[in-house]
Amino acid sequence: MGGHDPIIPTRAAVLPVPGTDQTVHVWTEHLTPELATVYLERNTRNRKPKKGGVRNIVQNITDGDWVFNGSTIVFDCDGNMTDGQHRCIGVAQSGIAVPITVMYGVEPERAQDVTDQVINRSLADQLALHGYPNSHELASVLKFLNDVEELGEWPSSQRNKVNALKALRMLKQRPHLPEVITQAKPVSVASGVTRSVVGVYMLLFSEVDADDADAFWSAVSTGANLHDRHPVLALRRRASARLEERMPTVVMAALTVKAWVAFRQGADVAQLKWRRGGATPEPFPDWRVGVTS
Repeated sequence: MGGHDPIIPTRAAVLPVPGTDQTVHVWTEHLTPELATVYLERNTRNRKPKKGGVRNIVQNITDGDWVFNGSTIVFDCDGNMTDGQHRCIGVAQSGIAVPITVMYGVEPERAQDVTDQVINRSLADQLALHGYPNSHELASVLKFLNDVEELGEWPSSQRNKVNALKALRMLKQRPHLPEVITQAKPVSVASGVTRSVVGVYMLLFSEVDADDADAFWSAVSTGANLHDRHPVLALRRRASARLEERMPTVVMAALTVKAWVAFRQGADVAQLKWRRGGATPEPFPDWRVGVTS
């Protein structure tokens, strides 16, 4: 097709590829849902799109987090799309136009063979660039916190990717979260409760009642002065056996919330359980439940 392909606008720049006799057309585009659909008609040789990747792009666009950063939709010199299908699908599904860069004229097959060789910068890397300590733990807690607040429960697996813009917004709303991460580590080590669970619920419990949360996590950490049917002691017993039982994190999260609710209500607990499946599965407990009057 070359330069006669109708998808190449007249404003496109023609640039030489250094060290070769090849040229490429490059232009910026206001990628509308209609144009994205046209581009996708050229998507005949790409891998099967990943639903999670498309969902994250749609969420970024609808949340207003799409940033023009130079990422490129690429067509080879035969007019086939070699990179950019997830962005085009995301625009088509969101119904919202975004700015994008387009390149046309790369070598067929060879360019696509190396498309995924670039290592993406992780959320932890991006948080570290913004000066946040414990960036890996902070990134993990932010991802789970995002899902817990959207679902009302701990996810069996992380549903939504949290990009850097959303993470920074979350940190602006809760500037004390990095300090919570620092406090969570020794509590997790002392009690056996999964660190991400401690980090997320240390924050959320404190937003329900800060004094109760401080007392609860102090008891979880030390285990001091707990009678035999104390809910925190029951939690510590289950947490100490977590690795031996190969307990899923979602179960550890549910047990932690159940212990918190019982603690606030002054209830005794002989054994802490949560029935995840079977004929009569329990709903995930609500950490926002208050003390009954």
